[in-house]
Amino acid sequence: MKSEFRHPKVFSDMATVFQCYYALHGNLPKIFRITVGEQIMNEMAECLKAMALANGVDRQSLNDCRRGAVILQDTLSKLIAIRTLLLTGWKVKAISHGAFLDLEIKMEEVVRQVSKWQQWFQAKSNA
Repeated sequence: MKSEFRHPKVFSDMATVFQCYYALHGNLPKIFRITVGEQIMNEMAECLKAMALANGVDRQSLNDCRRGAVILQDTLSKLIAIRTLLLTGWKVKAISHGAFLDLEIKMEEVVRQVSKWQQWFQAKSNA
């Protein structure tokens, strides 16, 4: 009997980052919120989707492990973009120092987890 499908911890950590940002989003200056802020939310949603896709690959298949590694490499690129957009928000004073620091700490943990996960897929696909 197969075990119940579960998302990895990184998925719930990214969901927490999204929820924290969403709570902040409504109070951002309008011009920032409708331009950069919307892009941040879209990128975060894409990261969640990519993590779900990577979690669904067959870990016994070399091709699927390669696909997982590619998906997570793309996710790392999106995470870098999110962090850069958040930094921009902080620099233009749209995002407070405390909110930025909180998000940055959470994002660093997500990046670390995705990076290790991507390396695992890469090693598995090279075996």
